[in-house]
Amino acid sequence: MSVTVAFLTFVLLTYGASVRINSLPGLIPLSFFWATNLFSAQSVLKRCSLATATLLFIFCCHWVVVDRLVRPEKMYAENKLFLQDLTGIFVKTGENVFPDLMYKNPYFDTADLRRRYDPATFDHIWWGKDYKVTVIDVKNQEMRATLRSAWMAEVLKHPVVYICNRMEGFLFYLRIKNSSRKFVSYYMGTVPNDLGLSFHRNMVSSCFVYPVVAQKSMPYMRPWFWFFLNFTLLFFAPLTQRGAWRLGFKVVLWSGILYQLPSFFIFQIDTDFRYFYWNCICCSVAICILLANKYTGHWHDRIGAA
Repeated sequence: MSVTVAFLTFVLLTYGASVRINSLPGLIPLSFFWATNLFSAQSVLKRCSLATATLLFIFCCHWVVVDRLVRPEKMYAENKLFLQDLTGIFVKTGENVFPDLMYKNPYFDTADLRRRYDPATFDHIWWGKDYKVTVIDVKNQEMRATLRSAWMAEVLKHPVVYICNRMEGFLFYLRIKNSSRKFVSYYMGTVPNDLGLSFHRNMVSSCFVYPVVAQKSMPYMRPWFWFFLNFTLLFFAPLTQRGAWRLGFKVVLWSGILYQLPSFFIFQIDTDFRYFYWNCICCSVAICILLANKYTGHWHDRIGAA
């Protein structure tokens, strides 16, 4: 790569790693591919060392951008995940797994948690009336640390229950098991915010929405399709030529796989297709590589024969 291309692609990789925390695992094969191309004249050991250094540098950039510049204040996603897992263990074992600090909240009700628990999501419990959290005091910093400690202790104490709950929820997340909740095949809109940003549909936006709506019942509009396609395409790697074709093919597929697998442990809800967009892109690029490898090869053969 030229210096310009290397810089631009590095900026894109760093930006992509800062968008979502689960994008960091998906970055691993891409950063190695980037370093391998940039330092192609070096030995394999040096390229691996440089790739690792590149990955660590991007991780540091992610930390600086997110934790030092953006500095997000709403940490509810982490707390919600802790409570979902703790409630699942509580329901399955009957043991009191919640820290004493939780019981100081007048809205905290273990009987209600047992009745409403669903391994697919915690949103219907987390958000109370008027879209406000009532099950926990989100402004209490002590609560976050206490929840994390309780979560770690109970997961280590009940690993089988934890994994079984996660597996059941992940099947809902992939939509292999369908819940009664509406599945959103596209996401167009904004939630109330302090920046004054809002979305109002018009004729132009409708042109993008209607084709998606018309296909929303198709199999490829379900997460499981792209999740399993990502794995299936790996078996087609021998059909690509050795070198850059095959390496690029594997890189994009492993990026999609590593991006999605951590969702087993961190998924929040089972209603949105938007968490699988990167899988769609990776699989589509891989298929394009297969087709380009096949037909450009035939084209070159014909030129040579002529």
